[in-house]
Amino acid sequence: MSLLVRAFVALALLYAASASATGMLANVKQVSAGGTHSCAILGDSSVACWGSNGWGELGDGSTTARARPARVIDAGTGSAMTGFSQVVTGSAMTCGLRGIDVYCWGYAFPGVAQPFPTRISVGAPVKTIALKAESVCVLLATAERSVRCWGDNSSGQLGDGTQISRGTPADVVITERDGSHTLLSGITQIAAGADHACAVLDDTSIACWGFNFAGELGNNTYADSLSPVAVTIDVPAHPKLADIRSVTANGLHSCATFASTSQVACWGNNVQGQLGDPAVTYVIDSPVGVAVAASAIDAGEESTCAMLPDGRLACWGGNTYGQLANGSTGGTERVPNVVLSLPKIASLSVGTYHACAVLPDTTVRCWGRGDSGELGSGSPVPSSPNPIPVADLQ
Repeated sequence: MSLLVRAFVALALLYAASASATGMLANVKQVSAGGTHSCAILGDSSVACWGSNGWGELGDGSTTARARPARVIDAGTGSAMTGFSQVVTGSAMTCGLRGIDVYCWGYAFPGVAQPFPTRISVGAPVKTIALKAESVCVLLATAERSVRCWGDNSSGQLGDGTQISRGTPADVVITERDGSHTLLSGITQIAAGADHACAVLDDTSIACWGFNFAGELGNNTYADSLSPVAVTIDVPAHPKLADIRSVTANGLHSCATFASTSQVACWGNNVQGQLGDPAVTYVIDSPVGVAVAASAIDAGEESTCAMLPDGRLACWGGNTYGQLANGSTGGTERVPNVVLSLPKIASLSVGTYHACAVLPDTTVRCWGRGDSGELGSGSPVPSSPNPIPVADLQ
């Protein structure tokens, strides 16, 4: 082991010991902020959750809300469930990727509480999961790399060509001119919003489907779509938006990052400034540029945050509960605003009205709305406009 590696390991151990000594959740590999709860994957591949729990979305076998993290429990063994590589949170449900299998807990369509993780029969190995509200989409680890979704489909957000809500996964399909359906395939990344979803394709373009009230599908219309449509640029002939690395969706807007420049483009609702372009007053049905480069980006209900290439955090949009982490509540920021209280982050997740970030020392800070305990500080607070540490396991 080289001296550099030894030094890195020693520093990581020092950070973890310091966090443990101060009662902070540490050794966090990934965090996800949902509607009114949050979850994190820990170093031992177990999951810890905190916040609201009316449907069992914390996965601890109860429906008791918790203001500090508690481990997700395996119903069969009664001990912490391990083996997770991804966790995602929605309005009142949580899903995790365990090997090639998906487990979900909390709200289950059509209105069943599942307080323990339950394996979902997807019918194929899964690569990643996307969840923001009450619909789940998964990217399959198959040769086709297609997408399957289930849950609420009132706005066509399952992308199966219908508005039939489903308790079992259905393929996302493209509706051809003659009314026939073909499988959406060749997908590299997916994102699920409140009532719409998007996917990045092999050709670096984006396809979105579902609710389109504010232009969040980005296809130069405001009409809902029950199957995927291409995100297009508002110029003659409407060419496809291309050179895309990743996409995020939430509320009534969507954003993407370009592969070659790391610049950001957003479309949809901008009433609170969440598109990051002050020239757009209300809504826009095609992408507009944001004056920021990002290594990662995530959308909330009324806000958007980005991790900059140097590890700093920048947020913009609505700030009702302090979700911009700028030390105040109320008002809007219509252009990206660097968060000074967090010099550097390792990853982030933006929920409905709160957000969380993993720091380089593997601890977590959350900010925004906290009255259900979703900030994980140990006691509920109406809101926090400054990032606060998530407490250690209870």
